Amino acid sequence: MLNLERLSDITHELSSNLIRSIVLPRGLWRRLTGHARRSRDAAAADAAAGEPYLRSGTVILCGSEEVPHDAVIAAIHRVGGRDFRVIVLRAGELAEKSPEAPAGSHGSQAGSPAVRAFRKYGIPEVHTVNLPGRAAAEDSALAARLAEAEVVVLEAGEIAGALDTLMGTAVHRALGEALGRGHVLVATRPAHLLLAERLVIPGAGGGTSAVPGLSLLPGVVVHAPPGRQPSPAGLLHALGTHLSPQHLGMELDPGAVLVVRGNEAQVLGDGAVTFADGRETSTTCDEVLPTRDQPPPGDLPPVCSLRLHLLVPGYSLNLRTRRPMAPSRESAQAAVAAGDRSAFPA
Repeated sequence: MLNLERLSDITHELSSNLIRSIVLPRGLWRRLTGHARRSRDAAAADAAAGEPYLRSGTVILCGSEEVPHDAVIAAIHRVGGRDFRVIVLRAGELAEKSPEAPAGSHGSQAGSPAVRAFRKYGIPEVHTVNLPGRAAAEDSALAARLAEAEVVVLEAGEIAGALDTLMGTAVHRALGEALGRGHVLVATRPAHLLLAERLVIPGAGGGTSAVPGLSLLPGVVVHAPPGRQPSPAGLLHALGTHLSPQHLGMELDPGAVLVVRGNEAQVLGDGAVTFADGRETSTTCDEVLPTRDQPPPGDLPPVCSLRLHLLVPGYSLNLRTRRPMAPSRESAQAAVAAGDRSAFPA
């Protein structure tokens, strides 16, 4: 006759011995428990952060001069369908080179790359508006149309001219109102630089200076050398010398797309995005360099303790906590199933 009580004792003893015999790889238990602890800390930090970085609306930055398909798809998803209006703004020098659409007009300009990009995805109502100067940007009727458009695409040629055309105008205010209504603002290179709070430009004596941007991305600092792409060292030095604890440096590779919504900035497209966190940055480096090794007056200052995040497609950055985030398992699996591994890098 089977003794069930004895069988239970044997099973309990075997289970206990099996559990005691399990040996985890070195450091695995610490990583597993640390991940859970970090997840709890992240949730608490996000809850304590208060209102989101971008209160409403979506900003899509493009590292190329055209609107990539990832940016168009992101705009369609944010709007929630294809039945919406798109207005393409061409500011400054770029507007002066587009005679087919007069200043302040609303032509279709089928040859425009931005127009073709959206029409390729079945968006029928796409219009182009040229803004060659401040007078066109003060058009109140145009500003009203921009505030109501579900998607606005900003293009520009020379940065200084475009910034002078837009800064403080009715169009500038309308772009902020459009975001306040939950709409989408897309900006291609180099117009995406205009949306920052501060633009770092060449200064006297080989140095740099910072000028105000449109501040549609508050706290963001970008490097905007005229007519050329900065070297990595020049970029980081320019950003590092003008970062304060509340600022975040940002640079998009050509082909990269950055979607900013709420607290999250997600990288899409075919390039990476560099974020420079200035919370611990110093240009004196007293804790690193002895006093005798400090650069003499007049030399470019060093940049010490600059924290960098180089994020590839699929990854995100929490703009409040400055914490990088990996792709969710669901989005990574969906991307792999669709044949797109960019959202889940090896």
